[in-house]
Amino acid sequence: MDLEIKQHDEFQRKEWLATRIGWAAIALFLLAGLLGFLGSGPFSQTTAASDSGDVAVEFQRIGHNNADDNLTIDLASQTVADGKVTVHLTGDWPNNVDITGVSPQPSAEYAVPGGTAYEFEVLDGADVSASFAFRSTGYGPLDGTASVDGDAVDFTQFVLP
Repeated sequence: MDLEIKQHDEFQRKEWLATRIGWAAIALFLLAGLLGFLGSGPFSQTTAASDSGDVAVEFQRIGHNNADDNLTIDLASQTVADGKVTVHLTGDWPNNVDITGVSPQPSAEYAVPGGTAYEFEVLDGADVSASFAFRSTGYGPLDGTASVDGDAVDFTQFVLP
């Protein structure tokens, strides 16, 4: 007695192909996450600097909505005048994040068109590093500009859910 089993070779080949594509997609997604293309990781931290190099912004390329994050602005000593330096943060970025802390504490903070200005008291001849702790309140690309006396640097952070 023979069993007659119909085989659908074409269907089975397509199913195996779809399975392999699915496993490859999962592996790529996992690798992207481990490398920092979906959040924290070795490729997520970056620095953008102005043409003169006097203003630099260190930030995560990818952030997550309502997650704690950090942005650091490094300023060369020549940006300090009379013991003070004022950093203007403008664009989408300052309007779509809640800044939860600034270190060192600014001596003044006030609104400017399209953003906020932070004034820091500094010893003349010293480099300045200001760290901003924040939480994103939106999704998608957030463009920002950090400027000191017309020397500006643009940066973009992409916020995922």
